[in-house]
Amino acid sequence: MSPHSVMRPLWSLCSMNDEALRESTPADKLFDYVDIGDVTTGRISEDVESYSFGEAPSRARRLANPGDVIVSTVRTYLRAIAQVTEMEADRVFSTGFAVLRPIDGVTEPRFLAYALSSEQVMDEIVATSVGVGYPAIAGTALHRIKVPSHNLQTQRAIADYLDHETAGIDVMIGKLDQLADALKVRRRVVIQSALGSLFDGELVPLWKILFPVKDQNHPGEEILSVYRDHGVIPKSSRDDNFNRTPSDLSAYQLVRPTDVVINKMKAWQGSLGVSPHRGIVSPDYQVARITAEVEPNFLHLVLRSPLMIPQYRARSIGVRPAQWRLYWDDFADLRIPLPPAEVQRRITEELHEVTSNIDTMQIKLAELKALLTERRQALITEVVTGRKDVACAQPS
Repeated sequence: MSPHSVMRPLWSLCSMNDEALRESTPADKLFDYVDIGDVTTGRISEDVESYSFGEAPSRARRLANPGDVIVSTVRTYLRAIAQVTEMEADRVFSTGFAVLRPIDGVTEPRFLAYALSSEQVMDEIVATSVGVGYPAIAGTALHRIKVPSHNLQTQRAIADYLDHETAGIDVMIGKLDQLADALKVRRRVVIQSALGSLFDGELVPLWKILFPVKDQNHPGEEILSVYRDHGVIPKSSRDDNFNRTPSDLSAYQLVRPTDVVINKMKAWQGSLGVSPHRGIVSPDYQVARITAEVEPNFLHLVLRSPLMIPQYRARSIGVRPAQWRLYWDDFADLRIPLPPAEVQRRITEELHEVTSNIDTMQIKLAELKALLTERRQALITEVVTGRKDVACAQPS
């Protein structure tokens, strides 16, 4: 630690949760709502839900000013933290955030955001959190967390340096995201082009192909997860699944290879697919077994195709997207094309060749992004803790 830095509790650097929407707010007041999932380290998504006060989730209450820093106090392992900009200050934030307001003349807002983003502070927040399935840190406990601090002049120098250094990294990350988005669009177009004409012919209801199963009490099997981008895969194969596994797995459902698994709450986003693995999934999922002559890989492509996703959205039930569910009876009535087996196999093989190349490129982009993100956080940690003296460092 630099001799010019000290560890100070957050309460000495900022106030917390100063403003909130009143319960007397008019029911027709409209606003953009920022939930935990809308925030990644350093960024608030531009694509957020809009609500009227009367229809908004009850947790849509926190208000923020430009320069305030929002920190997730629930699911703290997501490390959702960001500084609020002028463009975002009119939004309403979830009560799952603590809104930290830097004390004028004591704390540089940009420095506070960087300090909270450092590895040692985020690790301390996660370690102080309580709970297994839904870890959270109390606001009072968060306010007592100690963070690296410096005099105001040094804080500004550090913030200026990190603004310059992270800007280049952020530009590169942004370009990688654009390339990844372009590849996703390309993948959808290829699949839709190959399958589109089939939907103009005879269609078969899914209940003729699948039937629901619920085989429980297999706690020794591997745990599987359903991803929008990857289908059904072992949970252990990913390091970005932060859902905690309960100690009692007796209610989890057995999945056999070629079974269809549907995340009922996220089917409208494409979280379903034919499993190539044996294992168990959450009791909240729907598992179905193939009963007709259908190529499993062809069925997987059709169920996850851009032609089907809008239908799941239309049939999902709930007041708002976060509560939408696709139930079996509504899913089973959907119709899909079922051409002869040789046609199914040909289409599957042709698409596999093209999509495999796209998937390989996406993996490489994700690896590059992970390296850049890791480098960004390491740099922030080095500078805010004083291990790297910005007075001696020259911007790259």
